[in-house]
Amino acid sequence: MLHFNYSEGGGIGRRAGFRIQWATVGVRFPLLAYINLAGESLTVFDTVMKFRIEDLSPVSKRIEIEIPPDQVDSEIDATYCSLAKRVKVKGFRPGKVPRNILEQYYGSAVQEEVLSKLVNDSYQKAIDEGKVVPISRPVLNNNGRIERGKEFRFSATVEVEPRIEPRDYLELKIESQKVNISPEQVKQALAELQNHHAQFQQISEKRPLRRGDFALVDFQGFLDDVPQEDEKGEDYIIEIDTGPSSSIFGDSLIGMNVGEEREINVTHLQDHPKKKIAGKEMKYQVKLKEIKEKILPKLDDEFAKDLGKFESLEELEKELHRQLESQEEARVKDDLKEKIVSQIIANNPVEIPPSLVEAQINFLIAQRQRLLEIQGLDPGRTDIGDQELREKFRETAIRRIKAGLLMEAIADQEKIEVNEQDITDRLEGIALREKRRVEEIREYYRKQGLLESLRAQIKEEKTLDYLISKAELKELA
Repeated sequence: MLHFNYSEGGGIGRRAGFRIQWATVGVRFPLLAYINLAGESLTVFDTVMKFRIEDLSPVSKRIEIEIPPDQVDSEIDATYCSLAKRVKVKGFRPGKVPRNILEQYYGSAVQEEVLSKLVNDSYQKAIDEGKVVPISRPVLNNNGRIERGKEFRFSATVEVEPRIEPRDYLELKIESQKVNISPEQVKQALAELQNHHAQFQQISEKRPLRRGDFALVDFQGFLDDVPQEDEKGEDYIIEIDTGPSSSIFGDSLIGMNVGEEREINVTHLQDHPKKKIAGKEMKYQVKLKEIKEKILPKLDDEFAKDLGKFESLEELEKELHRQLESQEEARVKDDLKEKIVSQIIANNPVEIPPSLVEAQINFLIAQRQRLLEIQGLDPGRTDIGDQELREKFRETAIRRIKAGLLMEAIADQEKIEVNEQDITDRLEGIALREKRRVEEIREYYRKQGLLESLRAQIKEEKTLDYLISKAELKELA
C-alpha cells in the first residue's frame, strides 16, 4: 500500500507551522502549502519598505528587503520610549531616565529587540505580498548593526515547493496479474486455521525429548559470561524441529528429560536484528519444564461451527476463498499503483527541496523506531549510526516526496476533490473495524488534528484509482 507521508506537518497541502528563531527573531510561516507564484523575479515597492524576490532555483528563493531610515528611527525611538517607562535606574525618577543613560545600559538589548521587530514584520509582509509559501526555516542574513539615519537591509533564503505541471500520466500501459485462487491455497489457509486452534497437551509417558515434540523451557543467555536481559525467557514453547522455522537451539535439546538443565552454545547469524549479538557466540542455560504434543482439531462441520458463524466446513472454505481473493485483489491493486507511480515519476522529472527530504527521512526513522518498540526491541541497541540510517532511507524519502507532489498536482489538474461524505464513509469504516461509535472516532481525529491528513490520504487514493481507470491494463496469466 502506498502511504505518502511527506513532512512533519502531515501531508501535501496541509498547513502547519514552525516557530523559527534568529537572534530573538520569531517568524511564523506554513510548512507545506500551495504555491501560486508566477516564477519570475518580482519587485514590490511599499510606502514604508521595499523588497525583491529572486528565483535561485525551482525550489529556492531569496527575498531581499530594505527598510528606510525613517522607519528604523521610528522603531528605535518607540523601543527606547517604552523602555524608559519600565526600567528603574538609580538616581533617576521612573520615566525620567535620560536617553544617553538608557543607551549606555540597554543599548545591546534595544538593538536586539529592534532587529527582531523589523525583521519579523518586514519578512512576513514580504512573503504575504509576494505570495511566497516557504516550506523551510529561512536562512537570514543582515548587513550589520541597526543605526539611526540609515536604511537596514537583510535577505532571507527559503525553500518552496516546485511548480509542477504534470504530463504523460493518462493511458499508461501497465501489466496486471490475474486474480485466481486455487483449491490448494484454500486448503493451505484451512490448515493454518486448524494449526492456529491447536492445543498443547503434556505427554503422559515419561521419556526424553525427541524430534516432533514441543518443549516448555526457561532459558537465560550469556554474552561473555554476562547475562543478557533481552535474551531471557520463561515458559517458552519450542518446537523440536530442524526445519527453517526451528529455534536457535536446533537439535541441542533432544534427549533432555523433564527437570534437566543443559548448557548450549549458539553462534548467531551475521544479519541478526540485534546488532549486539550478530555473528557472536552465546551461551544459554536451558531448563526443560514439560514435554508437550500438539493436538490438532478435526476438520469437520463441528470445527466450522466452533468458529462461530458457519454451519458447515463447506461454508468455512467458501469464506476462506473469498478472503484470499479479496487479499489478492488488494495486492494486485497495490502493485498497479506502484507501477503507475513509477511511470509518472519517470515521465515527470521534479526537483525537490532538501528540507522535504530531511523531514521525510525523520518520519521514516520515527516509524522504524515505533516498529522496533512494538517488536519488543530497543531502537537504541541496533548499532547503526544516525548518518548511516539517514542515508539508508534517503532514496525511499525522495521517491515518496516526488510521488506525493505529482499526485497532488494531478489531483489539482483533474479537479479531484474530497467531500464530507468521503470523510464520513472512511470514519465509518474505521469505527466498524475498531467496534467503536463513528462520533467517537471523528472526535478523536479532530482532537489529534488528523482530519486533514485523512483528507489528503483519501485524495491520494482517489487520484490513484482515477489513474488506474484511465490506464491500459494488460492482464497476465
